[in-house]
Amino acid sequence: MWLNEGASRGQDKTALEPGNQMLLRHWEAFRAGRSAPRRGDLDLRQMRRLLPGVFIAEKDDFDGYIWRLAGTGICHLFRREMTGRDFLDGWMSFERGVITRFLTGVSEDHRQVSFRLRLHTDRGQTISVEMLALPLIAADGVTTHVLGGFSPLEDSQLKIYGAVVDMELASARFLSENELVRDPARVIEARRQFRMIEGGLSLR
Repeated sequence: MWLNEGASRGQDKTALEPGNQMLLRHWEAFRAGRSAPRRGDLDLRQMRRLLPGVFIAEKDDFDGYIWRLAGTGICHLFRREMTGRDFLDGWMSFERGVITRFLTGVSEDHRQVSFRLRLHTDRGQTISVEMLALPLIAADGVTTHVLGGFSPLEDSQLKIYGAVVDMELASARFLSENELVRDPARVIEARRQFRMIEGGLSLR
């Protein structure tokens, strides 16, 4: 297992998967220079393509987390409904502690985390997944939830299985400053890099 609780600088090793890169850019735009966006800032229409892999987790009264919302793609990946369940159900004690520590960095310190997971199925298959975790201020304006995304590293849709029977944490790291765009103007500019023209996409 690889852990990095500082700022990672190895971009080749740590580059986010495309789906999670897109989620991070949406989150950066919604937060508008703050440490985290509010729940009401999320524009789900802009995130429509990402929603199957998006989740919201909430800290419970016992320093654990629960799935407050899980997208249909996540439920399909685990082959069961996840909303309302213990977020860390099924993890071994050590890995549960590591994930909790990093998620606490999200919910209390408003940091951003990337996890690499390996899910093992009842058919002996292994599915590698990247999980992104970002702070999101709840509707009460005080509590911080975890907004995240699941991005399989291969096409899990092609795998036939009935359940995920074991899970393994491969790595956990806080995102580095150079992976974030803190100037909202730069986020908006990045979203304008392409424009639609008849016949396809073109740089402006």
